[in-house]
Amino acid sequence: MSEWFQRVFGRQPGERAGYDFLVLAEGQEIVARALGEVRVVRTKFGNRPFLDVELEGGERRTLVLSHVDLAEKVALIEQEHGKLEGLRLRIKRLPSTGRKAQYEVEVVE
Repeated sequence: MSEWFQRVFGRQPGERAGYDFLVLAEGQEIVARALGEVRVVRTKFGNRPFLDVELEGGERRTLVLSHVDLAEKVALIEQEHGKLEGLRLRIKRLPSTGRKAQYEVEVVE
């Protein structure tokens, strides 16, 4: 039963395909370990970058890198370290001063 669903979507109905999305609110700060590298997914809004992370409490989420400032800072860290997987990142979304979202991102030990 539901073999067509398995063939089309690669999983059984009701199985989780990934982690819940994580989008930071203004003033929110997290420390998370990157579980892999950034992947680009085609959405109805165009190509969007995502990064699977593990939060300090062990919860796994998919960080949405939809803001240019956040994506650029993550990309610069990737360039500096050669990879993201295994790095612990402190990410803070700064209070808004306009329409543009701004972030602080740094590697922590």
